[in-house]
Amino acid sequence: MEGEFLITEIEEFNPTVQDQAKWIEMLNSSRNSLLLIATCKKEIIGSVDLKGEMRKKIWHNATLGISILKKWQNLGLGKIMMQQALNWATNSLSLEQIWLHVFSTHSVAISLYKSLEFKEAGIQKDFAKMPDGSFADNIIMRKEVK
Repeated sequence: MEGEFLITEIEEFNPTVQDQAKWIEMLNSSRNSLLLIATCKKEIIGSVDLKGEMRKKIWHNATLGISILKKWQNLGLGKIMMQQALNWATNSLSLEQIWLHVFSTHSVAISLYKSLEFKEAGIQKDFAKMPDGSFADNIIMRKEVK
C-alpha cells in the first residue's frame, strides 16, 4: 500500500504477478498462515496477513502484517480486519502467539494494537531512518491467542 510507516518503500517493492501468486499460494497452503483482503468496487483497499513460522520449535508463532489504503484509514477497517485475523488465529490448532512490528512514531497503530491486547515485547532503537533524517524505533508487540 503506501505510507511513511511501511518499512518498504514503494520503489523497493515490485513483485511480478507470478511472485504475488506464489506468496498467496504459500499463505493459503499453510495451516498456520492466513491472508485477508478487503475490496471495494474491485479495488483492493486493505490486507492483513498472518505469516506462520515453518520451523518446528517456533511453529506456534505468526507475524502479523496489515496495510490499508490511505483514504480508508481511520474508519475502523483495520480493526475489523485484525479482529477477523485474530479470531482465526484463536481457533487455529497450531498458533499460540501473534507478533507484529510497528514504528514508534505510528501512535495510531500502537493504540489500535494495544486495544486488541497486544503487549510490548521489545524495542530496537533507531531501527529505521526516516526521509527527514530522524530515526524511529521498531516496537515489537505480541499477543497470546491460547
